[in-house]
Amino acid sequence: MPKHGCTPNSLSYNPLLHGFCKEKKMERAIEYLEIMVSRGCYPDIVTYNTLLTALCKDGKVDIAVEILNQLSSKGCSPILITYNTVIDGLSKVGKTDCAIKLLDEMRGKNWRWVVSYQL
Repeated sequence: MPKHGCTPNSLSYNPLLHGFCKEKKMERAIEYLEIMVSRGCYPDIVTYNTLLTALCKDGKVDIAVEILNQLSSKGCSPILITYNTVIDGLSKVGKTDCAIKLLDEMRGKNWRWVVSYQL
């Protein structure tokens, strides 16, 4: 793209990351996330939600929690689905205490709880 005068953005990278995640190539997805940032293209919440969903499905919830905790410092605010994804992943691997901690963190936000309470 750059050699044709087009600057890639998160809309360009997100399908690529989604493909790596779908194929369970998490290391490659994380590598491309780092490439995005190194090229001045900052991931959006869709990028992070894609990655967090794949990490949780793959049982790598500790990495997902670490990324979730870093989102605000990277200029990206987590949304309800972001938290729900990680809470669901934590619940599925038996890390209930950590899931409850995230649920408590969400209480400070004015979000509807319908989906979260059904997990």
